[in-house]
Amino acid sequence: MVADVRAAVAELARRAGELGADPRGITVIGHSAGGHLVAMLMTTDWSAHGLPPDTVGAGLAISGLYDLEPIRRSYVNDEIGMTERDAHDASPVRTTPTAPGPLLLTCGGDEPGEFDRQQRLLARTWPTLPVTILDQCDGTHFDACDRLARPGRLRDAALALVRDRAGR
Repeated sequence: MVADVRAAVAELARRAGELGADPRGITVIGHSAGGHLVAMLMTTDWSAHGLPPDTVGAGLAISGLYDLEPIRRSYVNDEIGMTERDAHDASPVRTTPTAPGPLLLTCGGDEPGEFDRQQRLLARTWPTLPVTILDQCDGTHFDACDRLARPGRLRDAALALVRDRAGR
């Protein structure tokens, strides 16, 4: 999945001119597994795709998991079948960001504490990247990103992130 999303962003960057968009500093946003993919995109060596290092600029990751080792050790792995190497290689906390950032992390306040622990771990692990954690007082895993559509702190922060990147 990570390779597919990287290929999709690379294709988007290559076609950005046709779309009237800037191929550099693309802002990526994702929820849940998409939050994990946002972090992985921010660690990509874009030169391997024939693109500049700042192809992805900023990111917003909502309720993502950034260290997959706890999943590998849980019952969920009975279905997934991740090896220790798989978990290591697919864990953003085990990599170094290549994107200039910023990165905005958030999760719903009513989600299991593991989501908050993981976003704080990622922020500590990536000290060279400007990372902000936007705390939300409530919200579950299933409605954590609904706030993007409603007036409030998350929507304001997401719009500012996109605007700041567009105005650079």
